[in-house]
Amino acid sequence: MSEKKFDTIVVKVDSKTKKQLEQVAAVQRTSVSSIVRDSISDYLQKDITWQGQMQASMEVLRRQIERLNQIINLFIDFWLFWTEYYFAYTKPFGDMDEQQKKLLIRQGKNRTDMMVEAFKIRMKEKKPGFVEKFVSDYIVQDKAEV
Repeated sequence: MSEKKFDTIVVKVDSKTKKQLEQVAAVQRTSVSSIVRDSISDYLQKDITWQGQMQASMEVLRRQIERLNQIINLFIDFWLFWTEYYFAYTKPFGDMDEQQKKLLIRQGKNRTDMMVEAFKIRMKEKKPGFVEKFVSDYIVQDKAEV
């Protein structure tokens, strides 16, 4: 069985600090020397702790940027969807007979249906949050009114 070998260091503190250390040691049910040893160890390891905190902060920022990127992509998808939706239902101008107009409107409705389905599938793949679900529900509701 190997025993740990400790070197002895004498730490001088005033009486107030000594009493505070003894009180903390009593509450934590440990010795004053272990508190001092842990404090010195923490002081010597503060760069490593700081590095860990920085990595954790960077991870949080990375997740926030990823979420923002998803929201921006959703906005772009939504904007493109409504642009296509508008042009799909824009009635043709010019000198066309009724049959051609009906054919273009029917094609526009078919394209819109395909866009709605594609948008729903894309939202399912992304595992949407509240905003995405709201947008999907709005599209479905608007489609039902048409």
